Amino acid sequence: GVGSAELTPEERQQLDVLIAGLTLSRSSILQAMAFCLDGSPASGQISQRICQSIIEVQPGLTTPQLWARLSLLSDVLFNSHCTKPGASMYRRQFQESLPEVFERVVEVCDGLSPLEASALRDRSLGMVRAWSEWSTFSPQFTRGLEATLCCRGCQRPGAEPPASAEKTTGEAVVAPQLLQRLQQWRSATDHSSLERACRLRGLPTLDRAQPPKPPA
Repeated sequence: GVGSAELTPEERQQLDVLIAGLTLSRSSILQAMAFCLDGSPASGQISQRICQSIIEVQPGLTTPQLWARLSLLSDVLFNSHCTKPGASMYRRQFQESLPEVFERVVEVCDGLSPLEASALRDRSLGMVRAWSEWSTFSPQFTRGLEATLCCRGCQRPGAEPPASAEKTTGEAVVAPQLLQRLQQWRSATDHSSLERACRLRGLPTLDRAQPPKPPA
């Protein structure tokens, strides 16, 4: 199908080198984005590799490097409306992994100083708000991503929502009712239905609902 072509071994290696070498410079992100758009017939593999480069715990990965990878993801999304075959599939392919991507961001925030964590969370919320303005995803999905970023400990089984659930960083406000629903989904026993509900709402699925791994 569209976007399901295979990268060659050389292309996979080139993509890995581009991702590993990403910095916050526009030229670095532009070069990687151009590769992703030129390789859009294999958008499935490319989107998966970008998301895994964020989700996987990697010793030595710095916060600026993490943000550079998020910026690449966002830039590819923004340009996914181009006419290149397979490019339009990036939106759906990224959507599959974004809840886990942002749960990993929360795990990283948990290992940073309060000031650094607030800055990373605010920038991430700003990115989600931009996607909302672009109408990239449904409002339900982006609200779920905001909930993942804001409710912190309440994502994990047995944890209580924070007392200041409505007083989050940035402009996003996560209603207590949404946090309560998140807890209900987490305690559900029908895992297949829960996974479908979570993915539609931009929330991490159960296999990521565990104590955070130490950030790099």
